[in-house]
Amino acid sequence: MWAEFCLAFLLGAVMLYLPGYVAFRAIRIPHLASLSCAPLFSVAAYCLLGIALYSGGVRSSFLTVVLPVLFVVFVAYGAMLVAKHRATPSPSIDRRELRFDGMVACLYVVVGLAVAAFVFVLPLNGPASAAQTYDHVHHFALVRSFADSGAWSSLHTPAYLAGDPAATPFPGASYYPAGWHVLCACLVDTLGIEVSLAANAINFLLVAAVFPLNVALLIRFLFPGNRMVAILGAFCAPAVGAFPWVLVEVWPLYPNAMSLAMLPSVAVCFMAICSCGLGRGRRLAFGAAFLFGLAYMVFTQPNTAFSVGVFLIPFCLYRMGSEANRRWAGHGRRPMIVAGSCVLVGVLIACAWVVLCNLSFMQGVVGYYWPPIVSWPQALLSVAGMSFAGSAVQPIAAVAVVAGVLYSLRRRHYLWLSCSYAGACFIYCVSAAEGDTWLKHLVSGFWYTDPYRTAAFAAVLAIPVMAMGLYGAYAALRRLLATRHVGSDVARKTASAVTVVLVFATLNYLPVRAMLGGGQDAFAGIASFSAALNDGSAMDVYDEAERQFVEEVESAVSDEALVVNQPYDGSLFAYCLSGLNLYYRDMSGYGSQDEESRSVALREGLVSWPADGRVEDAIRSTGAEYVLILERDPERAKEFFALYNEGDWAGIEAIDDSTPGFEVVLAEDDMRLYRITDADPLQ
Repeated sequence: MWAEFCLAFLLGAVMLYLPGYVAFRAIRIPHLASLSCAPLFSVAAYCLLGIALYSGGVRSSFLTVVLPVLFVVFVAYGAMLVAKHRATPSPSIDRRELRFDGMVACLYVVVGLAVAAFVFVLPLNGPASAAQTYDHVHHFALVRSFADSGAWSSLHTPAYLAGDPAATPFPGASYYPAGWHVLCACLVDTLGIEVSLAANAINFLLVAAVFPLNVALLIRFLFPGNRMVAILGAFCAPAVGAFPWVLVEVWPLYPNAMSLAMLPSVAVCFMAICSCGLGRGRRLAFGAAFLFGLAYMVFTQPNTAFSVGVFLIPFCLYRMGSEANRRWAGHGRRPMIVAGSCVLVGVLIACAWVVLCNLSFMQGVVGYYWPPIVSWPQALLSVAGMSFAGSAVQPIAAVAVVAGVLYSLRRRHYLWLSCSYAGACFIYCVSAAEGDTWLKHLVSGFWYTDPYRTAAFAAVLAIPVMAMGLYGAYAALRRLLATRHVGSDVARKTASAVTVVLVFATLNYLPVRAMLGGGQDAFAGIASFSAALNDGSAMDVYDEAERQFVEEVESAVSDEALVVNQPYDGSLFAYCLSGLNLYYRDMSGYGSQDEESRSVALREGLVSWPADGRVEDAIRSTGAEYVLILERDPERAKEFFALYNEGDWAGIEAIDDSTPGFEVVLAEDDMRLYRITDADPLQ
């Protein structure tokens, strides 16, 4: 299966990078930017085409979605080459910078692969292992639903796309940011692999290549004339536990992780538009890439747009101040004009933030309440120690960030980076420590007041500051060696860089504290927690014996046969992980106004079949043929699922081998498959 994992990884890389890179090169965006921004175009194009095909009744697949996108971009690229050949010669490319960009991209990916292999791959219990957590139920079920149905529309995202439309407890469809699910579904449909294997391959691609390449672009853009900070930044990209590692392993929010992985590229596109050193054509090209970035966030996780905003607000104020300073140079009231301009822009941004918070369609997000996970002092200490939600203290990373802040105080044109990071830390502290107050919803409501999400984007914003800190350490060490006349200048540069990298990498990535008996290190802790989730020792709701029984069930029933189940006995994973055609596939929503009356009749009164006419109507309308029982332990269900209410499922749980109207088909320990007798004539 590891060969399938590698194949899925490679195909995922082709799908993410080939169309986008060619498309952005066609509008003459530089090579490194085209490569790093490529997923913005690819994912947006796949999702838009998936919606169009769904509207036209055409099945989505690799042949109908990926290949047409590739065809269009290669035609566009060919047209660009023809136009370029006929036009006047363009300025020559700096080959040295191009080669350096290529080496930087390779370095970032190599470091990303090395860290991801340790933190992400090794904890997996096989390439298709899946942690049985709350969000996986929805994400994996949607991937399977997309793959089975060929309907890849982010505007229609139930877990019941394939099969009889009546066989669902929750009718209707709604928007959901399903870009991650589309990629996984394409791998499942094309390669015939398991959903969990496709998810692991895509996530590995995100943490090992996509995010590091984004950081490479951001560092190169922010420090264009400084090659050393670009090299040192490679070791900072995967350095913070809160992102991407917590978001793909401890608190797995895959769409959010995929969206945040592209935050640096979206920010660079915006900053390039505002740059003074680019021509109009290049600005328009980056403007197009930025629009694709907005579409990408719509199809992955919209709250990243607000994370980008937090990063760029200090940049906008800095640019505003710089432009006002330039325009009013020599004017006696220049300081007052510059300050007034910045204050005015800041007030307008604050007003826009408040207005967005109070829009009616945002209330489902902004109004969501996540209880505090720490006190205010603990939240501030976690920021100081880089031990954001879900990760341990990272002292060397914290020192590097402090050094970066001090460096920005000396080089004021980078001070806005520290301000962006400080703003993200404030949002994290409010979400992590504040109670159910207006402040919490106003400041962190765009992220569901979830401290794990706010910690993740704070970690992203820490990376350029950390890179500045490592560069400051490198420059200080180099000056020290120079004052003592140690070696040549090249030798001093090399020795300083190697020393900084070795010290930082050793103290940040290796389990130094554990070896010294001082506790668990951040990366080792994340890896061990992930291993526990994947091997079932932390949570094993759907265990191996139940999987094997479900495989027997699949052999005993037809693919179209609908099986009624009590999801909280572990069977809610039997659809997304094993492909069994279940009636109850969701974690929540039972008892809400969205639930069908026939669903209520089945879960509350199925045991009374065939005497109850209401149940008879429900069986007839849904086409239910079988009943699956994996476990009869209400206390265990309550232990794992806070939403489980024993009374809500009495109609299913009360069925046993002697219940009239039900015939035992398979039996093993407490597990049963019952056939609903005389159900066939009702279909």
